[in-house]
Amino acid sequence: MDHTDNPDFWESGPYPRIGYQLFYRVDVEESLPFLRENESSCRIWVEPEELPHVMDGHEIGLRILMEALNSKSALNNSDLAP
Repeated sequence: MDHTDNPDFWESGPYPRIGYQLFYRVDVEESLPFLRENESSCRIWVEPEELPHVMDGHEIGLRILMEALNSKSALNNSDLAP
């Protein structure tokens, strides 16, 4: 996120002018119950088909995540090829 051209950006606010969001792609081998007992109230488990609804308004992040999912599917399919 780059707020350089945002006229409403607040220099003394809580957010940096340029911010980054990190995503990890992992192969989930086992999914245990997620109860949110020791987590942030905003952290959630998202199934791949839910991404467009959760990432609404974050087109670049959604595109990156969907590309990662699609590349994993392509890898799995190529593993099965003779």
